[in-house]
Amino acid sequence: MRAILTNKSKVLQRVEFDKVSEILSDNYLFNKYENKYIPEYFCWTYNIANSSFKFIGNPRSFSILCCYTPSQFLKKIKACFRSQFTDAAKGFHSMLTTGIILTEGIYLSVVVPILFSDNKFWLCKITVIPVFRNRELSEFVLIVIPVKQYINSNITFSIIENGIHNPVLTSNLKKYINPPDIKLTKKQQFVLSASHKGLSASEIAGQLGVVVDSVYKINRRLMEKISDFFELTFKDAKEAGEYYYNSFI
Repeated sequence: MRAILTNKSKVLQRVEFDKVSEILSDNYLFNKYENKYIPEYFCWTYNIANSSFKFIGNPRSFSILCCYTPSQFLKKIKACFRSQFTDAAKGFHSMLTTGIILTEGIYLSVVVPILFSDNKFWLCKITVIPVFRNRELSEFVLIVIPVKQYINSNITFSIIENGIHNPVLTSNLKKYINPPDIKLTKKQQFVLSASHKGLSASEIAGQLGVVVDSVYKINRRLMEKISDFFELTFKDAKEAGEYYYNSFI
């Protein structure tokens, strides 16, 4: 316990950021996991100048994590969401360095599934905190908090300002996030978009100049592609399409 508390103080000293203490204050608890007690959050620092990626935690419990590189960390994120997390991180960095974000007290919050050593994905909240030294962005602190076992939750992005979701900055961030290419044909893209807008199969068929059965066939193929991409099962094409839109659009 003493080692854990020491690590906590190191985090707070290193970050030099008032809001960090508020973020961490209620999260340094213990849960039973894999027959041993571990802290409920994991923490890394990423130094921008030398690209160093350091794990802060209990080395006896997490010695393997100390050797993680940024790419190894990213590979733990569920593949279908990996590029979106990278886009969000790069977008957040760009907003900080180009003057879109002008005040301190702002951080990025992402909820995304991460693979743990039990070969199960856990839905985790990743908080990315910028650290400024002499008014220059010097590093990021990444705090990863496992929330629950992942089933089918959508990934979420949010920019937090003084503890409150900022819809304007979050909307700006989403401009940097590209939906993945799941190899949809033009007809499939049209049907997906039209269904999302509420058009019926007969209305879509009329616009495409095809019979309704052709739209049903396209929907079945759409559901297969989206299911394969997310590695999830959906009851129908509408549910699959809504999940896709809620995740990326």
